[in-house]
Amino acid sequence: MKVRGAYEKEHPRHLPKTLGERVRQVRLSWKWTQAKLAKAVHSKQNAISKWENDSAQPTGAALGSLAALFRLTPEALVTGKGFTVTAPPIGDGEAQSRTPPLQVSLPVTDMVQALHVDYQSATVCPIKPGKASGLIRDAIAKGKRVWLVIK
Repeated sequence: MKVRGAYEKEHPRHLPKTLGERVRQVRLSWKWTQAKLAKAVHSKQNAISKWENDSAQPTGAALGSLAALFRLTPEALVTGKGFTVTAPPIGDGEAQSRTPPLQVSLPVTDMVQALHVDYQSATVCPIKPGKASGLIRDAIAKGKRVWLVIK
């Protein structure tokens, strides 16, 4: 039985004009379903459909997740400036979509104390919040899980 659907269609050669067209173009070029994209950005399939049809816009958090997953800026998705179709992520894409697109900021005061817990070496040591920000960024860049507890 032959499968029919959007995957058989020729990808548009024109530049997508709307955010929805850009989301759809990336998704189709990756050969992803709306359900797979929804799972990767922690949304629902019907939300992806509405975004692609330009009948709804993603929230700020969803836009950030899409941008991180697509390895683009939110501005590139919204305006089209700097928009390119990137290669699909390795795996299911969930790790990339959880990566915050903006900076990590913690209080820069000595009144707040952070603890660095290294599970590999089983060590715990107090650190300054400024250093904690750097450790968080490094861990995220390496694809490691990060837990942040503020007391």
